[in-house]
Amino acid sequence: MDLAFNEDQEAIREEFRRVLASSSARTGLECIEAKASCDQTLWQTLAETGWLGAGLSEDNGGSDLGDVTLCLLAEEIGRQGVAVPFTASACGFATGLARSGATAAIAQWLPQIADGSAIGTVLLPSDWKTPAQVSESGDGQARLSGTTQFIRDGAASTVALSLIGSGENSHLVLLPLVDGVRAPDLERTLDLLHPPAAFEFDHQPIVILASGAAAETQWQALIDRYGLYAAFEQLGGAQAALQMAREYSLTRYAFGRAIGSFQALKHSMADMLAAIEMARSNCYFGAASLDGAADQLREATAVARISATEAFRLCARQNIQIHGGIGITWESDAQLYYRRAQSLASSPGSSTFWKERLMQLLIRRHVPTT
Repeated sequence: MDLAFNEDQEAIREEFRRVLASSSARTGLECIEAKASCDQTLWQTLAETGWLGAGLSEDNGGSDLGDVTLCLLAEEIGRQGVAVPFTASACGFATGLARSGATAAIAQWLPQIADGSAIGTVLLPSDWKTPAQVSESGDGQARLSGTTQFIRDGAASTVALSLIGSGENSHLVLLPLVDGVRAPDLERTLDLLHPPAAFEFDHQPIVILASGAAAETQWQALIDRYGLYAAFEQLGGAQAALQMAREYSLTRYAFGRAIGSFQALKHSMADMLAAIEMARSNCYFGAASLDGAADQLREATAVARISATEAFRLCARQNIQIHGGIGITWESDAQLYYRRAQSLASSPGSSTFWKERLMQLLIRRHVPTT
């Protein structure tokens, strides 16, 4: 088991970082204020340079860089703070659909994900405001009815994966997000760089990718991988918040001294660094578990998500504290990282969701059955 990225992967990281440097959180804000669903210029650049298909096979329009490489790309997305739905679409949705074995859906949608013409997302059972119901019309077409909560990056998404039902009645479904089902909410949002939307389906045509036990197995694997990618995005955001706090503490003076020399701020940043390194070790173990047993990946992802959520929240909060009053004004990007830390804490799944998932796994492993 390799717990570090190799030289080739680090070179890929540096190149991806260079591409992302063409944009910024401020650029993203300008795009959203202009009523765009994301930073379209950066999204097109990522499509043209092949990054949106990094985890896909060449047959599907990708470059087949592998799932582990997607982890470090998600980390750089979090570090840069850009306004693109990369983790949801190129990581969560794309890898989930690619592993579904649904040949027709894969051939139709994954090339569109790779070229940026389609943007995917994942809808968890907790995202449904009213229970989703799958029915069959007279022509044999599967249809879905139900209403979701506001979904992060929903304003940009054009297709989604979701698990509907449970047990023998469960279905892994693909839902085209046409304009008629979208209720955008570009004004009222926590994460300003990832505008949400709610969806209302009324007998909307869908594609059933799998049913019963197969659907639940595929869904659990999808959530484990998507959760790990989100943890890496949180790790990148936490590192950016610490770097921002450090740089400000070296340039802001009080009583004739840089505030970074004050013991209280040193302790604060030390706590931030400790939380980051804890999250980093857990995330890296998760990346090393991608090719391991399902239970090992599930445990690693849950631990990574829990620690990365705590690290990002701590670093974003302490970053604002170190900036003082300016940290909550539009003059500083500190509040943007705080908003993202809170938003990512519940997407995909809240800390409670991941703690319960971990606890159930440990109970099943260590409590003897009778």
